[in-house]
Amino acid sequence: MLHLPHSLLAIVLGIILAFFIPQVGLVIVPYALVLIGIINLFSFSRINVHELIVFASNKRKVAKNLFVDFFLSSGVAFILGSILPKEQALALFIVAVMPTAAITTLLTREFHGEVDEAMGLTLLSFSLVPFFAPLLLFAFYGEFVSIEVLSLAYSLIVVIVAPMFFSRLFKEFDVFSHIKTNYSKIVFALLLLLSWGLSVEAIPLLTDWLVLINFIAASAFFTLIMAFLGSIIGSFKKEKIAFALTASIKSTALGSALALVFLNATTAGYVVVYGLVSHVLLVPLYWFLVGKK
Repeated sequence: MLHLPHSLLAIVLGIILAFFIPQVGLVIVPYALVLIGIINLFSFSRINVHELIVFASNKRKVAKNLFVDFFLSSGVAFILGSILPKEQALALFIVAVMPTAAITTLLTREFHGEVDEAMGLTLLSFSLVPFFAPLLLFAFYGEFVSIEVLSLAYSLIVVIVAPMFFSRLFKEFDVFSHIKTNYSKIVFALLLLLSWGLSVEAIPLLTDWLVLINFIAASAFFTLIMAFLGSIIGSFKKEKIAFALTASIKSTALGSALALVFLNATTAGYVVVYGLVSHVLLVPLYWFLVGKK
């Protein structure tokens, strides 16, 4: 039986709070990237460097996954974006170039997949996104929108590479030992605050269903096609499950925060909507990848 992750509850509660108390969400918005950095600091505290080294040593497997997770996903998002309005197309592309969501490791365990490989690929995608995301955005959309590539790369380094470094440093000095029992609660609270702030930008979009329905359909199709593409590069069932999830479940929290800073509020709102859609699709994905019990 599939137990949906707490991140889905955090997203839903964030949207509800943003709807009823938007004033607080507006206060949170300027600190979105700071919250992302803190969340990553806690998430990376559970990094197993050995797993990353083992996974990265298989160059053929790494190359196939990076091709699917960054380059093929960008192509699929760009093609789908050609039939969408500009803000929706940009939102979908932002999602495509984001790293695998940190929750994917837990989902892979829930789906009975190869957890070690999911963890290795997730960490690798986070490590490389400061380089790939700005370049792919510029390559596909540079002539349509003004994107500060260097500033975007710098922000990604600050919210990803710096937390990686400090999480390892804190782990060496056993800083996190005092909060182990409250780890899940702290991360949930941070995700809730982040969702609350970012969802303020999504609320106006949720009221216009005629415009939103096309983006929901495109988001669902993108999620499912990426899950399929990820699954076919796996060699056995557990690996297929892991690669399907790492290819389809993206870090929309990071994507929406970056869209808010470097693009506009409407694009950021659509990224939040995508996050909700992709989490809801975990139920059919579970049925497709694991099968009925």
